[in-house]
Amino acid sequence: TTKSTRMPKELAEDIRKAATFADALALKGLVMGHLGEKEEGNKAIMAAIKLNFSNPNTWHFYALFHKEDK
Repeated sequence: TTKSTRMPKELAEDIRKAATFADALALKGLVMGHLGEKEEGNKAIMAAIKLNFSNPNTWHFYALFHKEDK
């Protein structure tokens, strides 16, 4: 399949494979937060920040995650 026609199940599998990458882990946390799993989403984003503290994408996802709470 091409990237534009990938199914959510395949994307979730890709995220699981890339769990050691801070960007993928933070994105997973953001998605989990949008799906209502706030505690697990926050843990995933914080783990991503610990993996790469200076990554601006992880901080951006962290801000988006908490902006939803307002």
